[in-house]
Amino acid sequence: MKIKIKTYNGELPSYLTVGKVYEVNPSEGFDGLYDLVDDTGDTLNIDIDDCVHLNGGSWEIVDG
Repeated sequence: MKIKIKTYNGELPSYLTVGKVYEVNPSEGFDGLYDLVDDTGDTLNIDIDDCVHLNGGSWEIVDG
């Protein structure tokens, strides 16, 4: 699935980019979370609707 930042609160972390499309896959062992490789190559566990990396912001699905 492909996603991009929809909303974020406060300052955006330097390891994520507005407008960039990221590929995500379901996280093993974590229901409702997805694995995303950030701009520095690290893997993040993210929640599409309430993401701690976006300070409670959300992601938009751009390709199912």
